Amino acid sequence: MQPAAAAALCACPAPGYAEAMFHSRRLTGPWMMVLALSACAPLQPLPANTPYPLYRQQQAQSTDWYTRLAPELQAYYAPARGKQGLELLKALQQRVSQAEVLDYGEAMAYLYTVAESVPQSHENAVRAAYSNVLVSGDGPSGHKYQERGDANGDGKKGDAINCEHTWPQAFFGKQGAMRSDLHHLFPTLSTPNSQRGSLPLGLASEGRISYATASGSRLVSRAGQRPVFEPYDGHNSARALFYFYLRYHDQAIRQGDYQAADFLVSRLAQFRHWDQLDPVDGREQARQEHIFRRQGNRNPFIDIPGLIDAIGLETFARLEQSHSLR
Repeated sequence: MQPAAAAALCACPAPGYAEAMFHSRRLTGPWMMVLALSACAPLQPLPANTPYPLYRQQQAQSTDWYTRLAPELQAYYAPARGKQGLELLKALQQRVSQAEVLDYGEAMAYLYTVAESVPQSHENAVRAAYSNVLVSGDGPSGHKYQERGDANGDGKKGDAINCEHTWPQAFFGKQGAMRSDLHHLFPTLSTPNSQRGSLPLGLASEGRISYATASGSRLVSRAGQRPVFEPYDGHNSARALFYFYLRYHDQAIRQGDYQAADFLVSRLAQFRHWDQLDPVDGREQARQEHIFRRQGNRNPFIDIPGLIDAIGLETFARLEQSHSLR
């Protein structure tokens, strides 16, 4: 298919992106089409108060990302200074891999009692990802945190807290540092956690909603395909997924029913959109600092605005192509 024909299939969020991908000629066969069409995939409308210049600002930052960092962050990311694309990804991989590997129980305890802790007047609480509700409790185990009634609004009462792995455990066999890496772990109520399982993160527009939380997270059934799960807080999920892939892409993270095109490559533009739509907030920054103090590494997609563009969606797609062809 010619570039003009591909571009005619849909209206891209970034004009000319599909054509640029085709002209690069560095991806082949169906991978080229998957990435080109992912850039044109249907996206949820931007809120009326979200200015489009946000995109231009992020892209401008990506060309000179290092000088825009605070001095303490410049010190941490100095090994990656001046790099772009694959070189930048590799330099950041080396930097963030210099981290302490926690025991899984230790990681969960720190997640619930420190990194995601929201102190209340008489007790502790954690904010449940996918649900946006505070769940009160105390201690290092998720079963000590119990939903009051159906606060989640999904028809299921009294859920306990589980630990969500944004990159599903089934894809890496619950092995090593990947299982306890705090940067992709989030507390979730048990029902939305099980509904997501190892499904791709997608959009409600892809099919029929078969489960939903009051916050807007949804399980979406698709004809002839596995369902997808749309998180209400997709920006957090996107930054966690990019981090996990950057650090672990050259390890055994493609086990079980992992499908590269549906889980990752066709969704790269969607994840980028989520990242840009909802910039890092104070809660994410506080969580980042807590994890840095305990685990010893940082999620660069939280620290560096425009990092996805500085590396490039095509870089991620080419890497995944190279691993999938092995």
